[in-house]
Amino acid sequence: MEKWHSDCDQLPCPVRELYLDQWRIDAVQRKPSPVLILLFVFAITLTALFLCPHSLAARESSRKAGCQSNMKEIALAFSMYMSDYDDTLPSSAISRAPERTFRSTLGRVPPPRSKGYKAKTVFELLYPYRRNRDVCFCESDPTAYTTRGFWVFKKTIPRKSLPPSTPTSYVLKKAINDAWLDPKIKARKEIDFNWPSEQIMFYERRSFHWGDRAGDVSDPKNTKRFGASINCVFMDTHVKTHRITEFEPDYYNTNPATGTPTKRPQINPRMYCDRLP
Repeated sequence: MEKWHSDCDQLPCPVRELYLDQWRIDAVQRKPSPVLILLFVFAITLTALFLCPHSLAARESSRKAGCQSNMKEIALAFSMYMSDYDDTLPSSAISRAPERTFRSTLGRVPPPRSKGYKAKTVFELLYPYRRNRDVCFCESDPTAYTTRGFWVFKKTIPRKSLPPSTPTSYVLKKAINDAWLDPKIKARKEIDFNWPSEQIMFYERRSFHWGDRAGDVSDPKNTKRFGASINCVFMDTHVKTHRITEFEPDYYNTNPATGTPTKRPQINPRMYCDRLP
């Protein structure tokens, strides 16, 4: 550029103007073409569109693994509780709380140390064995439930201030509690479960890792739950992903003696189990 100006100073005025015009034309021509700019933007956009789904899938896969780890921790705490109480399972009869509250809400975690306080939920009973409230929630669960019944983002409520009625991401199988309470069945000990590797202990409340379009799968009136995929932890503490077909996850759906599906919901763990696709 300095060379161009030094050369121009030595030229007559009209010639100098022509010389400068040519210099301006050459400068403009050296700018990137609009077509090249558009191609560059298009390439960046395509790269972002290609990488974004993969990064989201990787994140969800990590959250799914974390969710399964949480369920494993809950199952181990459940087993430790049974070991301390002569292999007896926890039940709403012990806490004297409503069955739904006992199975699927957080309660006061950690429980108060006041003398005479009785735990109201299964998660209060299990807390001393893991002492980690975060295992009650899946990372993909975006909401918490307040006492007034409004759904709010969990991030806006500090974990310490979550009310006792907060629904947990995981739910204790209804058949376990019902079989404990039933005076004819009285399945109250670990030995009463004849197929521990095929009998669900806890399951995810919603299909968090598969689009969450089925809603609350613990609601028996929710017909959208059929076909939804959820994580389940079994009585032998292993965790697997299963797809809901009919009565599960709250009730047993198979007679192992015949290998045939049951025609109605079953709660007896000595005779029935869960076999899910």
